[in-house]
Amino acid sequence: MKLAEIKRAYFVGIGGIGMSAIARYFNHLQIKVFGYDIQETTLTKKLVEEGMNIHYVEDVDLIPGNIDIVIYTPAVPDTHAELVYFKEQGKHLYKRSEVLGLICEDAETIAVAGTHGKTSTTTLLSFLAKACGLAPTAFLGGISKDLDANFLIGGKQVIVEADEYDRSFLRLFPSIAAITSMDADHLDIYGDHANMKKAFVEFATQIKPAGFLTLREDVKKAISESDIKVLTDKNIKIYEYGASGEDASFELVSHANWTQQYSATILGEPVEWSWEIPGRHNAENACLVFLILKLLGVDLTLASKKIKGYQGVKRRFELVAAKDDKVLIDDYAHHPEELSAAIDTVKEMYPTKTIMGIFQPHLFSRTQDHYLAFAKELSRLDQVFVLPIYPARELPIEGVNSAMIVNAMNHNNAWSVAHNELETILKEKNKEVVITLGAGNLDKHHSMIKQQMFA
Repeated sequence: MKLAEIKRAYFVGIGGIGMSAIARYFNHLQIKVFGYDIQETTLTKKLVEEGMNIHYVEDVDLIPGNIDIVIYTPAVPDTHAELVYFKEQGKHLYKRSEVLGLICEDAETIAVAGTHGKTSTTTLLSFLAKACGLAPTAFLGGISKDLDANFLIGGKQVIVEADEYDRSFLRLFPSIAAITSMDADHLDIYGDHANMKKAFVEFATQIKPAGFLTLREDVKKAISESDIKVLTDKNIKIYEYGASGEDASFELVSHANWTQQYSATILGEPVEWSWEIPGRHNAENACLVFLILKLLGVDLTLASKKIKGYQGVKRRFELVAAKDDKVLIDDYAHHPEELSAAIDTVKEMYPTKTIMGIFQPHLFSRTQDHYLAFAKELSRLDQVFVLPIYPARELPIEGVNSAMIVNAMNHNNAWSVAHNELETILKEKNKEVVITLGAGNLDKHHSMIKQQMFA
């Protein structure tokens, strides 16, 4: 199917962060957008305000006629009544990744892949590209605080997250690609880490001839010489970035609370920048973005000035509230490496403070695979509360629960708690610095935590 053939589109799971970005793109193209989601949210309310028609009841009678394309998210089970209905009607059901492939088919695509770092990198890249005079269309995996949206409309140049889940990124054939990390994840899909790495390499081989591949330094070391040769034989130019990256490197110059100053060398060009986005991992993302901008011919002196105005991504080491030397921070960390980065950052910023972490594991399969690593990282905090697992698309796995993490911790101040217990338990605890961690819905507790901390 070609985009020009689509007049009416239906989204099953329209409220998802990736699905809603495509829905917004279609709406911009004046395609009539309809959809279902399990509940009304702030995001779905905005979609309705933008002119989309959404319902929240699993009811085939609410599906309009003459739908040209049906797009669904794997988060919706196969038994969902509306998916069953469309299958019975003989409709081809498109995954979100297939539609992204259609959108990017005739575009100059810049795709950012990696088990973490995708959203922060694509959002910063989109912000700076626009600020420096380019006109990208961008599909983001989070809400940009600068745009208050997960979508940026522009021209034929497309910036997109290349999601490894369900091998979705293999639908993309970019001109420029980045791989930020290949840590083990989604082993329910891949079986083992080796198979996951193979998929990343396959993604890299899909870069168009004479294109560019940017790799974090540890990722480059993890790719075999034979695979590197396959890429170079396709005339794909490979660049390495990182703290001591061969082609793009960076170092911290100074930091004072939330203000950070860095220097970098990007393909031989010195760059200095200052911003209020803490964390070495974020500086590394910035180093990658400067490298990509350099490859696109952008003036890095201009980019280094514009980056100071960047506000970041909601739920990515976001300052929720601060008062009287007390701080509440929220971070989307849901993989051990992401926990490590967030905890490194908060401990560096507040070395003399008591730090409380409230963690909500995301997915039963991920908890089963990584509970020991979660326990190791969380043990670095002074107080730890682990909420029940956020299941997302999964059914429970027998014996897998939050208590596994707490039981693996050698920690006197770590507890597994239910959502409805949290408020009462927190009342008695010292709350100087609180960081909520996880990709689920634990941000619903922020109002209560703020009340306790700052009332």
